[in-house]
Amino acid sequence: MSENDVVLRAEGLKKYYPTEDGFLDKVFGESGWVKALDGVDLQIREGETLGIVGESGCGKSTLGRTLLQLEEPTDGTVHYREENLVEATGDRLQAARTDLQMIFQNPFASLNPRFTVADIIGEPLDIHGIASGSQRDKRISELLEEVGLSRSHANRYPHEFSGGQLQRIGIARALAVDPELIVCDEPVSALDVSVQAQILNLLKSLQKEYGLSYIFIAHDLSVVEHISDRIGVMYLGKLVEKGTTEEIFAEPHHPYTEALLSAIPEPNPRWEHDRILLKGTVPSPIDPPSGCSFHTRCPRVIQPEGYEFEQPNWRAILTLRTRLEAEDASMRSVLSAHKASDEAIDPETIPAQLREAYDLPEQLTDPEADRVLQSAVDHMVNDEIGLAADVLAQAFSTPCESETPELITKEQHPIACHLYSEAYSDQVDTELGW
Repeated sequence: MSENDVVLRAEGLKKYYPTEDGFLDKVFGESGWVKALDGVDLQIREGETLGIVGESGCGKSTLGRTLLQLEEPTDGTVHYREENLVEATGDRLQAARTDLQMIFQNPFASLNPRFTVADIIGEPLDIHGIASGSQRDKRISELLEEVGLSRSHANRYPHEFSGGQLQRIGIARALAVDPELIVCDEPVSALDVSVQAQILNLLKSLQKEYGLSYIFIAHDLSVVEHISDRIGVMYLGKLVEKGTTEEIFAEPHHPYTEALLSAIPEPNPRWEHDRILLKGTVPSPIDPPSGCSFHTRCPRVIQPEGYEFEQPNWRAILTLRTRLEAEDASMRSVLSAHKASDEAIDPETIPAQLREAYDLPEQLTDPEADRVLQSAVDHMVNDEIGLAADVLAQAFSTPCESETPELITKEQHPIACHLYSEAYSDQVDTELGW
């Protein structure tokens, strides 16, 4: 497709929120930034659906709102056709809203309970001066029938409808101004499965009829697969993999994408597969990890040079090091439990118990690596958490924590992962899966 087919394009899009929310924070300058979006590049073409997926809190909804200038970007540009929306103000920005609309996640919250359905759908017609009088009433009736509702629903209030019907009203409101692109912010996540299918089929039908482009935000990959032409996978404010739906589902490359796909349930109780469980929680966007933001949870994080042992054990060592550096509360509780136990414990068994508590084997296959690990465990036994962390940090490092990966093209779709960088090809063993 040519550049003329691109409806919306974002480059280097960032959205940071200040964390200072109290008087003392402002006085003492103890403020930071929540990096909800941290440099997003994307584009969407005419008649295309771009699915955006990721865990809760990764920045999906903020991306949708920032693209439409409902949130002011901290940095970056958003072009609708050839116009930079970040620089648009006043009447020009309002005019652009007739071409760019949004369907919100929660119809119960996004529809005014004091308005009738006719008022809700008619409001954008009034604001933009599109129709009035009998023409307005006719347009409202047409939109209701277009989304599968009746003309008689126009004089009812939101509380008289089911969730699926309310979402249809939200869709009708978005269609009222005849937009070119609609951001769908998890429009079916609050609905029953059977109703989800109805809404998805309605969106596809409307897209075919009007040539709409969608940015479809969801956390359910099976839903995204059903409706999307291309998919962008988000993690902690960044897109880590982009590709066509077929490319992403047939052979995902980024370890985070692999984990998301492995979590899709199958209706067959006898079906067996290897579920990839990501340990830990999504790091805080206030203080994201250095390098690749996924390295604190990645099961395929690149091993340090000079050592050779099993990948699961390397993941366990890195997790242990992360907890030591943060002086994790659970780390302290394990040590305290040994000291406070009423049972007689042989001190010589404590190192083995600590290894077991953190999923580490009794002996690593690499003798030198095991010597370093044992030194750190000995410091832990002596409650020297800082020294234990220093020992592991000096011996075990990975480019995943020191270098930020750029989006590189691998087999026709972009991936932000060092596993596919030529700079670290000598540290990646594809036979072992890392």
